[in-house]
Amino acid sequence: MKVLRLHGPNDLRLHEEPEPTAGEGELLVRVTAVGLCGSDRHWLVEGGIGDAVLERPLVLGHEFVGTVASGPRTGERVALDPSKLLGDDWELDESDRDVLSRPDFAVVIREATEDTVRGGPWGWVDDDLAFTRPWGFDLAEIHVPVEVRYGSRDVLVPAAHGEWLGRNVPGARVVVEDAEGHMGDPDKVLDLIRWLVTGE
Repeated sequence: MKVLRLHGPNDLRLHEEPEPTAGEGELLVRVTAVGLCGSDRHWLVEGGIGDAVLERPLVLGHEFVGTVASGPRTGERVALDPSKLLGDDWELDESDRDVLSRPDFAVVIREATEDTVRGGPWGWVDDDLAFTRPWGFDLAEIHVPVEVRYGSRDVLVPAAHGEWLGRNVPGARVVVEDAEGHMGDPDKVLDLIRWLVTGE
């Protein structure tokens, strides 16, 4: 099968590799859609993200859905558990691992991912291309209240993203959550976005 791997900054190479097989306690999944996020852009452009650097050829994309291709669950549509996708050797902060291991959050991810790609992946692709292209306006033109919130323990999207937005969006309120990673606390979402309605 053909596999596209990143070997270094802006160095993508197509490989011919053996078809994978499922091991004991595993399922083989035929991937049908993959999302790329801001972390993938850093891997592509810089060959790393934060302190993590590319050590071996990497397949980009860690948010994906697919169909089970072997075993008793063949044909079942699945969304992969992001807390396991990066492997145990990835330094994903414990706060994110805790969120991603919650059964209720797994349901939300599964349903949201299915809805996201129901009509195809192109809306997701368009969002991700926004990381690499001009947005069509100058940030200095923003004249509405803006809050930039990020977790200091996020290893997927560098804090530099939030810092840059905080510096460049006029009047932006910047909130750094020292105890949070990429996911934040899902139990606090409604409280955190209430200001969008109340203005306070």
